[in-house]
Amino acid sequence: MGALNETSNAMEKAEGSEPSLKGGESKVLTFLLANEEYAVDILVIEEITRPLVVTYVPRVPPHVMGVVSLRGRVIPILDLHERLGLAAFTPGKKNRFIIFQMEQAGVGIVADKINDVVRLNRHQLQPPPAKIKASGSGFIKNIGRVGDRILIILDVEKVLQIHRKNVSV
Repeated sequence: MGALNETSNAMEKAEGSEPSLKGGESKVLTFLLANEEYAVDILVIEEITRPLVVTYVPRVPPHVMGVVSLRGRVIPILDLHERLGLAAFTPGKKNRFIIFQMEQAGVGIVADKINDVVRLNRHQLQPPPAKIKASGSGFIKNIGRVGDRILIILDVEKVLQIHRKNVSV
């Protein structure tokens, strides 16, 4: 629970007291997967928590780690390492579950480490390069540039689909 509070406090600090963003700005949560920095829009995040015990579910796609019970709800947890073709997930002290509230139910992912919340203006966002679009994964929404950092901003709707579909960026 301490990590959730720390992350919530960090998110609140980054957000300030503004109830909404000014036109053209967005806020993203940045996190690591296999030493690569990724980001997701904070508006779709329900909560961040320490990893819970994952119950294996038979006959699900390989990127589905299983399910967890979180305050009485059963939530599937996805392994984006597997989903994105990255190096295998390695459990560690800094791992966190990021829980998203989708239309029908919550879905979670496991992150190697939570970094921070970043504000991005439109001029800091670019579409993914054409060669990446041609790969057909459809998981990358934008590329964000913040100083020397390059953030791969994931399309949450596509990356959190449990059943693989033919999608393109």
